[in-house]
Amino acid sequence: MLATSLFIIVALVMLAVGYFAGKRQDEEGYNLYNRKLPMIGYLVSYAATFIGAGFFITGTAYAYRYGLGLAWFFLGMIFGIIIFGYFAKSLKEKTKDLGLHTLPDFFGWRFGIKAAKVLTFITLLLLAGDISIQLIGGGKLLQSLGVLDYSVSVGITVVVVAAYLIFSGFRAVIWTDYVLMSAIIILTGILAVFSGKYFQPTPEQLNLFTVPIGTTIGFFLFGLFGPFSISTYYQRVFAAESGETARKGTWLSSLAILLPGAGLFIIGMTAKNLFPNIDPDIAFLRIIQLGGQTIALVGALVLWAALMSTVDTLTFAGSQIFCKDLLGKPLSKKNVGAGIVILLGLGLIISFALPSVTAVALMFLGGGMAVAPSAFFQWFMKTLKQYSVIASLITGIVALF
Repeated sequence: MLATSLFIIVALVMLAVGYFAGKRQDEEGYNLYNRKLPMIGYLVSYAATFIGAGFFITGTAYAYRYGLGLAWFFLGMIFGIIIFGYFAKSLKEKTKDLGLHTLPDFFGWRFGIKAAKVLTFITLLLLAGDISIQLIGGGKLLQSLGVLDYSVSVGITVVVVAAYLIFSGFRAVIWTDYVLMSAIIILTGILAVFSGKYFQPTPEQLNLFTVPIGTTIGFFLFGLFGPFSISTYYQRVFAAESGETARKGTWLSSLAILLPGAGLFIIGMTAKNLFPNIDPDIAFLRIIQLGGQTIALVGALVLWAALMSTVDTLTFAGSQIFCKDLLGKPLSKKNVGAGIVILLGLGLIISFALPSVTAVALMFLGGGMAVAPSAFFQWFMKTLKQYSVIASLITGIVALF
């Protein structure tokens, strides 16, 4: 009863924040914060987008499997964020008068409408998959702790996110991120300290070079190219109040990502030592259960709030792409609202059809590798042609499967 009551309270808080965020704003505020997103909003939202339930569940699962080998991902991410910071400043300054909203918008301006159309289909698929990662992680978490059944928790998450997004749009995304990032940092710190009591890593876990070479390269490239393949980051660049805001906000957000990331190493490796034969998907759950009912419940509720923070970001970006780039409709509140319902519906279907976080993560986050090379190398290659970009996108998706 207590667990269910707290779960409902968190849902109501999110709805309230979303409601007040949506008051007294016009269409441009609804869509992109009137393109005046300040540094703190950019930083917090950038980090919160990355750190959802999938970050904790999947990150712990990979640390469980590969130990310190997961550091190759974070090493690649550092390089990727540094480069993307310079790119974000340049992109903001060059496109400030063009009215761009989405990643396909950028591809259409940079390469041509055909490349933008191909990217639109790929991006929508990847966003739906990423949404499902968050839903699966949260659903498994709450079911394992006896808070709510998997299907019920996933369904409630979708309804709550849809409600405040449809009403308040991008401003609700930013306002909820302020609240949730504070909770995420506190939770990770508590869990890392708690896990440290049992932390006795083996030499194999601390060896960067015991990870298979293919996995090492994959982790590094995912980290390096990641910022260039995540459509929500482009949305934040277009919303930023200046190029300097985009550059510095990108760089500073890395600190907010790396601190919880360091905690995942301790949590994942501790879970491997204490529970050597469990499903990696539930390694994070087993650790928070060690702390008793109180820590488990708090961890579950905060992670559920964190997954909503990521789901709303992915859904809103995807709804704009669906309306503007796929259907060619204006970004009115009505049209974007319809896109929100469709994107969340796709994520819901995937979460029931394939309820495994790591499986979906490998499939859909890996799909970003099809998008990233064109977005990454175009910054260095002024003569990159439209059909080369199309071939890169299609080949990447085929190679992924």
